[in-house]
Amino acid sequence: MDHKKILTQIRNKEFSPVYFLQSDEPYFIDIIVDEIEKNVLDEAEKAFNQIVLYGKEIDAKQILDQVMQFPMMASHRVVIIKEAQELKDIQNLATYISKPSSQSILVLAHKHKKLDKRKKKIWDALKKNATILDAKKLYDNQIPAYIQSIAQDLGLGIDNNACMLLSEYLGSDLSKVSNEINKLSLNLDKGTKINTAHIQQFIGINKDFNIFELQKAIGMKDKAKAYRIVKYFSQNAKANPMPRNIA
Repeated sequence: MDHKKILTQIRNKEFSPVYFLQSDEPYFIDIIVDEIEKNVLDEAEKAFNQIVLYGKEIDAKQILDQVMQFPMMASHRVVIIKEAQELKDIQNLATYISKPSSQSILVLAHKHKKLDKRKKKIWDALKKNATILDAKKLYDNQIPAYIQSIAQDLGLGIDNNACMLLSEYLGSDLSKVSNEINKLSLNLDKGTKINTAHIQQFIGINKDFNIFELQKAIGMKDKAKAYRIVKYFSQNAKANPMPRNIA
């Protein structure tokens, strides 16, 4: 299922008893886990009913012990397994997943690699009873459209130059992209169309010393200007990492 559809369901309080989240892009998993942590239980309920465990430190029996407990003065018990790809005996959850408790929500955050589909028993159970995220990492040429999507979700527009500037400087790290656009949203009114001046002011990417100006200088064989831009990049390496390519 698409990550946006999963997020919408969670925000609408339409919960699944099991979430199996796997993706080459950790950001998609992280935002779904964050949404579950924020939206299922209120703060008072979380103390006794929401638990986070790590796959490398536990086994399936410990997970089953948690999900089989009854919630205390809450609608659900939420059990989140981060780094679920490190769980050695994940297949031992198959019987539970085939008939999960209606009072528990089990979240398996399975990052960086796919669950072996030869483990047919658990896959059959997941397909029957779990909400499954199986998302691929975005290609570089898909990042600008995703930047526009994040801005739109925050009630902002963004012009093409600003979008490409963010894409070139922030790369394909969607967590970093999201953080910077959220920073812009805190400083701009709803409905504002983000431009390069906003990016320079609030993020620190200089509109006069950027990939576009460097490409233009190289194309016009303006060696002096190209040298100044490259020098600026080298002197401000942390805030302005060298572009991945200038072709």
